[in-house]
Amino acid sequence: MIRALLLTAVAMLIASTATADTADTAHIADIQQVERLAAGHQLIVAAEFGTTPDILGQGFDRTIANIGPNGQPMRVYPSTFEEVPVKQYAVSFESIENTLELNANARFLFARAGVKRHSDRRYLVLRVSYIDKVAVLRPEGPPLTDADLYATKLYYGWAFYLIIEGETSSFTRDVAMKLRTSGAALEDAVRASRLRTHVHAIGLQAKEAGAVVIATSAEQIEKQFKTPELPVPILVEYQTRRELTVQALPWKHAELLPGKYYLDLRIEVMPSKADGRAWDGGGGLPDPVVKLYIDDVLVASCKQPDSEIHLCLNGLVVDLAPTSTITLAVKDKDMLEDDAIGAAGPWQPIGQTDLNQPTFLKTHGQIKSAAITFRALN
Repeated sequence: MIRALLLTAVAMLIASTATADTADTAHIADIQQVERLAAGHQLIVAAEFGTTPDILGQGFDRTIANIGPNGQPMRVYPSTFEEVPVKQYAVSFESIENTLELNANARFLFARAGVKRHSDRRYLVLRVSYIDKVAVLRPEGPPLTDADLYATKLYYGWAFYLIIEGETSSFTRDVAMKLRTSGAALEDAVRASRLRTHVHAIGLQAKEAGAVVIATSAEQIEKQFKTPELPVPILVEYQTRRELTVQALPWKHAELLPGKYYLDLRIEVMPSKADGRAWDGGGGLPDPVVKLYIDDVLVASCKQPDSEIHLCLNGLVVDLAPTSTITLAVKDKDMLEDDAIGAAGPWQPIGQTDLNQPTFLKTHGQIKSAAITFRALN
């Protein structure tokens, strides 16, 4: 899935005018306001009850309405299709990233699962399915009418949906990533993050009447549900006919709070000294030594021989207080005389960055870039 994000002129101005005493830390949630979807972008959502192959070739606008200006359903192509056998299981996690995805899921999935649409919440959808066959549209002739999207595929089988919902402030990108990798412990991970869950099944019936089942694999589905004798419509795939610009729904990252973290540091040095001369007499690469200070106390020092890239402090464990500052000093270590390369900071990370997000510090001298990333210890 290719996503091109538009940066507004205001956001670009903010990023380019960061002051000398702060890093360029314009948060991604602040600058990614709209999303540009290329022509041919695919959107797959749950099929409504009673969906038939007649949906193939129907047109839709970006709100997923299929009624045109004349009050009649839009049809881009005749419903000419071919059925293709698939016979496979699939498990997918899909985070809702923009209003097109939110509108589509609100209409076709959320309503049946008891979920209310809120643009200030974030949603992660787990889909476990068995795909028996797919009806694929075979367009014939020129388009009959214009539309933003049209239906191209109808999937048959069975599907189980788990919709995970949370407030924007607490359901962060980092939490979503943790849920994606939690496997059989998904239910415990959801509970620990204080998120809400909703379920919806298509073509499935719980073996225990009235039971609320949370399943994360096809094996669990077939153990706890009765599957249909004949495959039923479960998914519809839509495709954009033109480039669409839609509102993005940016996910926040976990806030950096006082405490202990892994620190990853990447420093890139200019290829030569400020006067153009090589770092070493023989024209060799520099041997950068980086000293890292927290609150003006030397915490670590490391040398990376013969390299313009310095990575040897990666994985350093640091303890940050609410007002801690970080300062970097870099020099080229030579046998006869050391050369100063440059410095960065002091920089106060708490309140200026998030977990797992590289922050580029304001640098001085012959440092091309200096990026710090904090990672949780557990």
